[in-house]
Amino acid sequence: MFRAAVSFSGFLHPLQYPEAVSGGAEYLGVPWQKIWGDPVRQRHIWRENDPYYLAERLRGTRVHITSGDGTPGTLDPPDTEPDPKIPGLEDLAPFYPDEVISLTEAVMGDESRTVARRLQEAGVGVTTHFYRGTHSPPYWQRELRDSLPLLTANTEPSR
Repeated sequence: MFRAAVSFSGFLHPLQYPEAVSGGAEYLGVPWQKIWGDPVRQRHIWRENDPYYLAERLRGTRVHITSGDGTPGTLDPPDTEPDPKIPGLEDLAPFYPDEVISLTEAVMGDESRTVARRLQEAGVGVTTHFYRGTHSPPYWQRELRDSLPLLTANTEPSR
């Protein structure tokens, strides 16, 4: 259906950290159960919406995945504060280095790397840009500007 797909710090593998999806939705005031239901009882619905499990369907589509690692990067001012506490994410904090100030971005970075590896295994033409940085607009703006040629190209994807 699409010639190209790009992810900018997305929840690309929701079943890798379902607590991040539920916690993020709850933080934003969205009833998370209304997204795909319970990740255990309705696992089949989660899988049907999880790019990790849909990798083969992306063959023939140019895919670009970009994400930071949650540590302060070049586009973060020196006084950048840590992300607010998000329910569900704090349980994941012990798995990351102390220098991570954007746990949201660190989790999305993990999911992005996992999906990128899965897409490569499935023979999907995927490019990536992983960098030091947080979950903040300056990074998204840079990544959108850099990926526009991929999104607007009229050529067939490489395989």
